[in-house]
Amino acid sequence: MLAIVVHGGASAITSSPEQKEGVRIAGDRGMENLRGGGHALDAVLAGGTYLEGTSLYNAGSGSLVRFDPRMGIFRIQMDAMIATSGGFQGGVIGVEGVKHPLLLAAEVPKRTPHLAMSWDEGLERIARETGLDPHPGPSEFAINRFLQSLSGMTEAEIAEMAPDWTRESILRRLEELHGSGSKNLLSNGQDCDTVAVLGLDSFGELAVGSSTGGMGTMWIGRVGDVIERGSGWEIGPYAVVATTGLGEAIKQDRVAQTVYRRIVEEGRDPDAVCKEFVAGYDPSIPLGVVALTIQGKIGKASNRDMPVYSDVEL
Repeated sequence: MLAIVVHGGASAITSSPEQKEGVRIAGDRGMENLRGGGHALDAVLAGGTYLEGTSLYNAGSGSLVRFDPRMGIFRIQMDAMIATSGGFQGGVIGVEGVKHPLLLAAEVPKRTPHLAMSWDEGLERIARETGLDPHPGPSEFAINRFLQSLSGMTEAEIAEMAPDWTRESILRRLEELHGSGSKNLLSNGQDCDTVAVLGLDSFGELAVGSSTGGMGTMWIGRVGDVIERGSGWEIGPYAVVATTGLGEAIKQDRVAQTVYRRIVEEGRDPDAVCKEFVAGYDPSIPLGVVALTIQGKIGKASNRDMPVYSDVEL
């Protein structure tokens, strides 16, 4: 049994044809790896790094920017994790300057006695020694997403995020440093999403990898749900679950753990569980959930437009 599930994030913004095609390509890359006898971990990395490299999603090259009021610059801080049902687990928080945080997350348990690390000297050294590709800088997608988020904030909210700055002064600074993009603001709504890949290999092992550039507009140092087991993801010998949406709500409600338990402990169909959970969730909060079992059964549901692709081979 081989299986792959890929999602490109649950967002208030309508998925583009390119994003929908992107998750299919990522899924095909993961499945190609599995067909060649590869492990679920490698398949997840193959699909996930494709998503990170396209600049089409809020992960890797397309990650959102955060405004640093102290330095007056726009920074990209990314979180990512990877885990298998066999016990392998790695995570990174606040990564800067790296194109593929998923690859860095996979190196943490290989090179250190730790499961997760935040961006500092140690993690920078691992990225450098591993020879990971540098981040290309803010994409037009990320700039437009920042503009959209800023347009929806009150001056009081802006003052909280960036003391001594206003909407106009932040916009001027953005123009000075990066240009203002096309100023083609995307649809209204909160932009928060995470990409993920789930895999099942011929050895019966499950794996999950999630990567995000956060949400807009974020305070410097904000950490979402991706790195937190039980919130952004859950895995065991029989199933794996990944979430996307508003990280603060997902963490508070322990979404992945709840969905996982209903599938595994109650023996329920994963698609029915995912759909039931999302249908009962507050519709004002963006949420998407995907799941995969050891039998190759798939669950997927979202209250927003979520590009998703899945494939199963007996």
